Amino acid sequence: MAGSNALLRGAVEVISGIQYIKHRGLANISVWAALESIFGIDSEVKYKVSAYVASYLEDAGERRLELYQKCQNLYKLRCAAAHRGSETHPDSLLSSVVLLNRVVHRIFETGAMPDSKEIEKRLFSASPPTEKGPV
Repeated sequence: MAGSNALLRGAVEVISGIQYIKHRGLANISVWAALESIFGIDSEVKYKVSAYVASYLEDAGERRLELYQKCQNLYKLRCAAAHRGSETHPDSLLSSVVLLNRVVHRIFETGAMPDSKEIEKRLFSASPPTEKGPV
């Protein structure tokens, strides 16, 4: 699948080659550029990439909220590297790479690239109730 999809191939290349990028800030930018590409995000980037990643990887609830907040913080570090030349801490870079790796694994599991319309449904539609209340 990766061979036929340039965006997925780029993400796999980032994961497999990350250890060869000596400047952690540039490595961090590469990871987040791959995530932005996978989800087709070109505006309101920090919010969208964080919300889409969290919604793609987690069901609604606390874990999704925690992942969303983690993505927001990691993206803030990506911005610091991109716009101020700040060095990225190795733990933060590793967290970003693990996140990208989870997304890529999910793509291989589902056999399809994320669809923004489906992600928006997951974000903004109410889940059907699992149990019926009293009639």
